[in-house]
Formats: sequence, C-alpha cells, structure tokens
Amino acid sequence: MPLLSPAALAMQYIVRLQTDPRDLPDSRPQLGGKASTLMTLRQQGFVIPPGFVVTPTAFAASLSTSQRQAWAQAQAAADVASLQAIAVRVQPSEAVQLELLQILAETFPYGGQFAVRSSAASEDIAAHSFAGQLDSFLGIDPDDLQMAIAAVWRSGFSDRLVQYRQQHGLSPLPEVPAVLVQQMLAPQAAGVAFAGDPVTGRADIAVVSAVYGLSARLVSGECDADTFHIDAQERIVQRQIAQKTHGDRFDPETGRIRSQAIQPALVDQPVLGDREIVAIAQLTRQVSERLGAPQDVEWAIAQQNLYLLQARPISQWVGRSQPAAPQGCYQLWDNSNIAESYSGVTTPLTFSFARRAYGQVYRQFCRLMGVSPVEIERHRDTFDHTLGFIQGRFYYNLLNWYRMLALLPGFRANRQFMEQMMGVKAGLPEELVTELEQSSWSARWADRWRLGRTAWV
Repeated sequence: MPLLSPAALAMQYIVRLQTDPRDLPDSRPQLGGKASTLMTLRQQGFVIPPGFVVTPTAFAASLSTSQRQAWAQAQAAADVASLQAIAVRVQPSEAVQLELLQILAETFPYGGQFAVRSSAASEDIAAHSFAGQLDSFLGIDPDDLQMAIAAVWRSGFSDRLVQYRQQHGLSPLPEVPAVLVQQMLAPQAAGVAFAGDPVTGRADIAVVSAVYGLSARLVSGECDADTFHIDAQERIVQRQIAQKTHGDRFDPETGRIRSQAIQPALVDQPVLGDREIVAIAQLTRQVSERLGAPQDVEWAIAQQNLYLLQARPISQWVGRSQPAAPQGCYQLWDNSNIAESYSGVTTPLTFSFARRAYGQVYRQFCRLMGVSPVEIERHRDTFDHTLGFIQGRFYYNLLNWYRMLALLPGFRANRQFMEQMMGVKAGLPEELVTELEQSSWSARWADRWRLGRTAWV
C-alpha cells in the first residue's frame, strides 16, 4: 500500500486521537468533552483504544443547500422541532465519506469493528454529565460506520435530550455532537471506577466495579457487578461479590455482541484478581491527578492490557473544591464468633437489647477483676460500643474489645499471652500498641499489683 502524502493526511472533518488537543485552536467544540479528555490523557501516556473523532463540521458539510438555509432559519428562531426534522435526514456527505475511507486505511488497514460514541461539547463536564442521553453503538462494521455516525448526530436532537437540557436550565437549542470512533475491544472484564467513594464522600477510598465481558449493561444499571473498595495504602478493605449469571461478549470473528451464560464455577467468583483491582484503582487516581479533580472512569481489560475508555468528574462532588476528608475514627469490624449466636439478619430491637447486655456484663466482669469504678466510667464509650449493627447483622467492634481487655489486670505485663488467648495472629492494632507503650512505669507496676491481688483473691 503506497504511503499517503502529507497533503493527503490533512483533513477537514476528522481529527486523529493521537493529535495533541493543544495544537487545535478552540478544541473542545470540535472534539467534545469525551474525546478531548481522552486525547489529553493519551498524550500523557495512558492506554486508550486507537481511533479518531468526526467533528461537528462534518455535519455542517453534509447539509444540502436547502437544508443549510432551513437550519440557519430554525436556529435564529430557536425552532427546536425544525432542527429535529432536518437532523433526522442528514447523512455524511461524499467529502466526509472520502475522509472516513482515508482515516480507516491509515489507522485500521486490517479492518475490524468499531465502538461509535457521542462526544458533545457539553458532555462529561462537572456540572452536566449527559450520561446516557446520547446514543452509542458497539461492534460496528466499516460498511455501517456512516449510518452509525448519522445516528449519533440524530441522538443530539432527540426529545429526551431536549428535555434534559430544559431540566438543567441549559439553552433549549441542541448542539451537534462530535462522534468518537475507536477500535472495538473484546474484553475479558470491564467496568467503572471512582477515585473517591461517591456514597460516603471519602476521598481516600477508591471504588472499582467489574463484570465479565462488556460493561454496557453495568453502566446503564441493568446488571449487578463485583464491587471493591481500595484505601490510600492500596489495600482492598471491602469486597462485594455479585452473582453473575450472564455477560455480554463481543466476538471479533462475527462482529456481534451476545449475552452468554457464565460458567457455573465462575458465577460466584470475583471477576478480578487483587493485582488487577489495585491496578484499576491506581489508574483512576492517576487520571484524577492529571485532570485536577476526582474522576469517574470506564475501563476494560483485553488481552492482558488495561484500557481507559472514558473519564469525567464524579457528579456527586460537583461544586466542591476538594472531596470531603474522612470523618470520625477508624473502626475494625468482625463477626467470626458472634455470627454463631446471632445468625442471619436480626432486628434493631434485638440489637439494642444485646448491645446493652454486653456493656453491662463486661462492666461487672471488670469490677470483679479489680478495675476501679472510676476507670470503668472513664471508658464508658468503649463498653457501650462493643457491638455494631451493619445491614441487619451483628459485628464485634474489635478495637473496643481490645481497649476493654487492656483494662484487665496483667494485660500490660503479658500482652502476648492475651493475644494468644484471643487467637489474634497479627497482634494488636498499632494505635493500641502505641497507647500501651506510653504507660508509665508506675502504671505497669500498679497493673502487676492488681494482677497479684486478683490471683490471691
């Protein structure tokens, strides 16, 4: 195949994804929010599927002379219905089609299928994400690319999008979206991730959700996903494994997307390994750092490569210069033993009774072991919160149990024996170790004296 000349490489209606957006004057109206962000991140080394952007000028160039006149009149009169009527009839012009053939030969000489998505100028911004308002198409053959591009253009003038603009106080006049065309991936796993927890507002917890295959149904809310919470030290602190009976798969040989049953052995297994989970959390945080705000990203893993598909600000944090810092104190919950006493889901009334009973019983036990009433009262909060009630189930507040046991005679003198008695393999939490090591020599001797007195009695 002969090399294209520099003159042939120049295009009026299409921009390559490898282009630096900074080289384009006023790039956002040409590229839209989604494509502009991806091109910026690609310049910074992030792995993004190859492709190109069909700019809104291609739509303008595809209008006939009569359509162009009618379009200008409808815009001047803010006549949305007339704009919609014109948009549904527009197809890429011959000049646009020639550029499509050129970019396909240059970027995808071996063919393939494509993901065709909208990239409007007002899409994926902090104030208005336009999530799900414009159409996307997956597994598109080269011969069907023109029709898919025209369909994305039409979706920019749909009734639902006009209503969305009205509800958010935007101009009633729709805008022609740019169209992002990329290589279609056949991922083993895909999903979304947040640089901070959008539910709790914790900036130090990244959230990763994953499904087998494509993530389209996850993004639309049609299926459950595995969800993982990763802290700032890149530890997976929470896992929620969904039952995944089906997954959407893309077959590159047929170019078709099919819903396939998941093998029974994998239905209840996590989609991702721990290294993959941490890698996705790292990617999300790195993207957020480069873009200067916590991001909601879409990702996919195909042929052992982690791809970035989309990035936009977390909508729940719009208007906040910085996400909320973690509030309160660290808690450690465990139900290893108490689940035997209170199995399954229990009622809040049962919990309130059990929590009071535990507090009173262990107050009396400490008194019996020689702990002074003043010391017990000083740790009132510890005794009152030895249990937790989370989603209808009982849990031990382990840190408070350690604090309560630390009051007993002999704990400071023989902490390791106490840990063995409790079956603790990893030892006490560091914050409690520090508290105990800060006790004075007189407190340690007093602790030994209380132990001896208790043994004598």
